[in-house]
Amino acid sequence: MTIQEAIEARHSVRAYKENRWQMMLSRCWFKKGVEAALLVPTAVNQQKFSFEYVGMENSRHKVLAKRGFSMIGYTQMDLVISKYHFEIGAGKEKFVWV
Repeated sequence: MTIQEAIEARHSVRAYKENRWQMMLSRCWFKKGVEAALLVPTAVNQQKFSFEYVGMENSRHKVLAKRGFSMIGYTQMDLVISKYHFEIGAGKEKFVWV
């Protein structure tokens, strides 16, 4: 295997809490948003962010984005980029940030 083949074959595997992930699968737009956010290039590939479906209010879905703690830093910048990717994947018109 060449270095180029190894780079192209590389992928990350992430684990999800089963019950929450199964609930989100029913919301196709949310799933697309999370999948888009997981493609974000983050500092040291930390992926220190999460998205949570909060519910509905005034016929608008509400989504909460949270950043995790990191000794290295950059989590605020990573969160902003991941939120942008989430919006692209999910469709900004389908939800509001809380």
